[in-house]
Amino acid sequence: MTENEGQENTDEYKMNKRQEQMMYWLRYSFKYKRASVRANTGKKIENLDGQVEYFSGKQIIDAIMESEIWGRPNGFQSRENCIAVISFIMSLGTFLRVHKEYKITKENISKKQLSKKKYRLLLNVEEQPPFEDSAEEFYMWNYHPPSRYDLLYAILAIFGSLTFVMYPIWPEKTRQVGYYLGLGGTGFLGLCLGLCLLRSLIYWAIWLLSLGRHHLYILPNLTEDVGFLDSFMPLYSYKRYESKRKKENPVAPGKKNI
Repeated sequence: MTENEGQENTDEYKMNKRQEQMMYWLRYSFKYKRASVRANTGKKIENLDGQVEYFSGKQIIDAIMESEIWGRPNGFQSRENCIAVISFIMSLGTFLRVHKEYKITKENISKKQLSKKKYRLLLNVEEQPPFEDSAEEFYMWNYHPPSRYDLLYAILAIFGSLTFVMYPIWPEKTRQVGYYLGLGGTGFLGLCLGLCLLRSLIYWAIWLLSLGRHHLYILPNLTEDVGFLDSFMPLYSYKRYESKRKKENPVAPGKKNI
């Protein structure tokens, strides 16, 4: 990449082929952290369901500069040049600036304790500051080019459709195998639906008996937008909440509440 590469593309307002290859590599070659996101306007963000993947400005620049393909000596020769091109690519809407919004219960809290607190991402829809090479500035992906797996899934879907259309002319033994595979797939789907119903019953039963203090989730990622294996991990998650009455009316040791 040359020093003027980002500037040359500005007039066309689109990435060139090499920049598209770099963004594809960044998008699918790393595993990013995930978090829920909300807009500062309070309205639901279109085309964003569940959680989004995000990264820090320093993380993305480090990944490029440390790469033998995109960093020295074959790509960017300086960190400043890399930041300039990434800033231009950001202006095309490939990723958006977000802020971490923590659920803080105490005013005085250390940075280490803050990192363990629950948070979600806040997206400022009306204003997007320029890109910054910082570990404290975060950006969410808004770039989803078709991956190699999408092409593979499309080919398998077409092949599967043609295979089932030709089911009547299959050999008898092949049709028996297809029949049992169909039964197995139906059984697995029924098992997943049964698990969804069972986990809901267990959750609400414990929630009602504990008056909302105990929250037990069986297979918490079963209905989340994650990979197949990640849907069954972890097996459960448990949270315990203290009653609001105890927080509002603390009782000193040795004394009874009236």
